[in-house]
This record gives sequence, C-alpha cells and structure tokens, in this order.
Amino acid sequence: MLTNDFDIRVYSSTEQLSQNTVMRLLEAVVASVPPHDAIALRKMPERVETLANPLWPLTNLSSEASTHAISLARPMEAIEQSIRSIRNIKKHGRALQQMEGYRFFVAHIEAERHAILEVMLRQKQRRFEETMVPGFDVHPEKQRFFEEVTEHLARHNALHLSALAIGETILATVWSVVRNGHNVRKWQMEQVFTRKSADIAPAICTENRRPHVFRSWIWR
Repeated sequence: MLTNDFDIRVYSSTEQLSQNTVMRLLEAVVASVPPHDAIALRKMPERVETLANPLWPLTNLSSEASTHAISLARPMEAIEQSIRSIRNIKKHGRALQQMEGYRFFVAHIEAERHAILEVMLRQKQRRFEETMVPGFDVHPEKQRFFEEVTEHLARHNALHLSALAIGETILATVWSVVRNGHNVRKWQMEQVFTRKSADIAPAICTENRRPHVFRSWIWR
C-alpha cells in the first residue's frame, strides 16, 4: 500500500478548475502511478483555509476523519459541556498536578527542543510498532524531517514545542507549526495517565488545527 500526506496545491490559487478538467487531471495521475488494485482519496476537506479543493466535487462518500477541536469563542461553561468525559479529564488532570515535580513548559532554547523532540520521536516509533505500521526504522527520512525542520522553524518563530513533565521525565509533547500566531498542524504525542496504577502508557493523536481552535489533552 502506498500512501501520501502533507500535499499542497500546485496550480494558481485564483484558477477555477472545471469538474471535467479535474477528472482528466485525475485520470492522468492514475495512469502514471505503479500498478494497483484501487486508489482511495481520503480525508479531503471541501476547503483548505480560503481555497476550494478542486477534487471535492468528485467525491461520493463522507469522510471518516474527525477531530476533537472546539471553538473558544464562547463561555467556558459551554466549552466544557462540549468536551466528552470532561469530569474524567479534570479528575486525571488534578491527579497529575498533585504529583511532585509536575510542570508544563514551552521550549525556548535548543537544549529544551532537543529533549522534547527525542521523547516525541521515541514514543512515536513505539506507537508505530504497536499499530504495526512502518515507522522511522523503515522510513528514516521522516525522522530526519523532524530533526532538521525543528530548529529551522524555531529560528523563524514558526514552531510551538511544549511538554508535560514530572521532574525530568517528559510525559507528553506537542509539536506544532505556527502561522500568523495560530497552530495550524499538530503532531501530539500523549501519555495516558491511569490514576489507579499510576502507570504511564503511550498514545498518539494527529490533528489539523485552524485559527481560534483548541485541542484539549486526552486523559483516560
């Protein structure tokens, strides 16, 4: 199975493509790829920010993708009511905060970014193995991407990198690209805190983020 992600449009943003033109373009792409049984176009939004997705008229099925994003432009009571299992989230959050050495921090220097990134990549590889999908061992170029682009983005104030930690042990990290002051895409490595056993187990979530949208931490 071949998959692709993080695509960008390669035509003029002002150009309006007809459905017939898009179909012919898609047929040319399909004819150029290696032999295959089926091609699935998935997780395609109707719009990307202000730009229309030209492939949208060709779709015939609802997307299975979903997010946990919520708008902050409303009272806190309404925000909390929209969050599933808010009581459990608060409960586990309080339990975590009561642990000695609990802290949340945003990376501001290279050493902090290196420490957070190291944990994120290690836990991400572990998640790949648990879900039995090709990881950094199969695609080392993906790990190099994070290693190389992290400092580049940080130098241009285009990166949000933060973590939850107990003492010097990092439990969870957030890696986000920042555009116009807003996180636009995030790879979030989470640790799931179990109050009963106080065990820490790995989990992962990926999400698209739009301006004025917030993604809460998940605690189970």
